[in-house]
Amino acid sequence: MDLEQCTSSLSQANRMKWMSQSGELDMDDIYSVLEEEKPNQREQIKIRADTLDDYFTDGFTPKQKVELIEKFVKEWHKKQVTMKEGNRQRCKKNDPYLETREKEDAFADRIVEKVERKVLSNLPAMLGLYVVKNNHSEDREE
Repeated sequence: MDLEQCTSSLSQANRMKWMSQSGELDMDDIYSVLEEEKPNQREQIKIRADTLDDYFTDGFTPKQKVELIEKFVKEWHKKQVTMKEGNRQRCKKNDPYLETREKEDAFADRIVEKVERKVLSNLPAMLGLYVVKNNHSEDREE
């Protein structure tokens, strides 16, 4: 679990323990359990309601406020993407080296992708060693 930089919740640990005791736990099961999103790990943004009071009439429910804010953020994001693409097209016309830089970036991306794949392909073995080591140390404690 240190290799994945994650910790299991109590329910996940109990589920993996039960699966292990019944002989059903393998590396795929460990990964699938640990990859589950935990409710307390979802990122949240909180805005105090009084900071928004000047912008909404009294008839707005909290749900309506959230929906309107989400709508505005989506519209803003669309504009940002459109502006960025427009700037990129203008830069492309004026920059004779842009194509070379794009090729270099693509080359670097391919290298990173291959390294990530190699590391990920070795993770199951490393995690297996970690589990065996922990089981061995738990056995010695008993």
